[in-house]
Amino acid sequence: MKPPMIRFHHSWDSEGNFVGAKLGSSYVDFYFPHGLMVNLDDINACKAAAYSVLATLTLAAPSISLADRYTGGKPKSAEPLHSYIWLIQDYLGNGLYQATSQLLARDQRGKINWKRTFHTQALINDDIPFYLTPVIEKSTREDTIITEIQKYCLGIATHKIGWLYNFNYSTPIEPTNPSRELYYENILLKKLQITYNDHHKLLLQHLLRIVRLSRGQTTTRERTEIGTYDYDHVWEQMIQSVYGNLPLHEYFPTTTWFLNGTERLNKSLRPDTVMKLDNTLYILDAKYYTYGIAPGGSGSLPSSDSIQKQITYGDHAKLYHPEYSQVISAFIVPFTATSDLIEYAGYATSDWRSETSSHQRIHLLLLDTAYLIKQYLASNNSTALRTELINPLKIANFQ
Repeated sequence: MKPPMIRFHHSWDSEGNFVGAKLGSSYVDFYFPHGLMVNLDDINACKAAAYSVLATLTLAAPSISLADRYTGGKPKSAEPLHSYIWLIQDYLGNGLYQATSQLLARDQRGKINWKRTFHTQALINDDIPFYLTPVIEKSTREDTIITEIQKYCLGIATHKIGWLYNFNYSTPIEPTNPSRELYYENILLKKLQITYNDHHKLLLQHLLRIVRLSRGQTTTRERTEIGTYDYDHVWEQMIQSVYGNLPLHEYFPTTTWFLNGTERLNKSLRPDTVMKLDNTLYILDAKYYTYGIAPGGSGSLPSSDSIQKQITYGDHAKLYHPEYSQVISAFIVPFTATSDLIEYAGYATSDWRSETSSHQRIHLLLLDTAYLIKQYLASNNSTALRTELINPLKIANFQ
């Protein structure tokens, strides 16, 4: 099969803020998130950046396409992207599945397992041992089927992301009804119960995830999507992972109704990230807005309700956590750095508050998208990163 043509795009070319890959019959269109600027003429740099973006998509909830949103469609099943990546890389490094644990039998045909055979009773003739029933290694039928399942899953994985590797695996296995996939699932579950080899166990787990989440799909190259229209969830969770260091539930403002002698709690307000550094509390709101890449665009900045929420978070923290000398709130939006990876852009105030406290002024920080993705994928969360984040605030004399 001819490899698909790959076309990379920046976020402003994407319909509905889509991030990820749209697969056609002969092409792949990949859309980068806000702030991730890549030289589109450098195919290797684009593929490396796309690989990193795909690795973050496991943080996104299953999304609904734009067309389905207008017709009341339901979210699609989440793509097992991590399993696709693992399976392809494992195949490139190790090839197809080969069982290391064999069925041992007393037989006259097959490969003799001499170590086991030597532990059986032998006949001695002129001081020469004879083994009439040697122990023979035989592969089980399940092992053959697991290789079949691996080929099937490789076909799915390489259809979805094989273009990242200049690799196209063609498989003759393509179940067309759920019963075949249920059969695969049962085989994998059975094999997992008796497998103790760590690598094989991991392989079986990834195969099982792909089989379960691809049920009812097809490996033919129909137009499909691997990505999300809600990358704001990814942006939010990456910031929490890299910078958060306090339990969020302790900073949830709540409200209560009192009705005819009964109390009814409302759903709490929930800040995105709460961070402590020295004796200062930082309340961070991750906003996947376009100010950092298109400052004059409509809706490029957080609105009044978002600003009010940040002030409310600060009010709550000042009341219930007086141990902090200062409470500071900030929005964090994506951008492409030209020099500093984090920049201070300005602040917002409310005309109904007198700004007598630092938390009533809500700051705007620009954070380089590629840098955040790198820190997230490396599982970094350190005091040095938190210090780096708030340095622009110090330079602007707002701390």
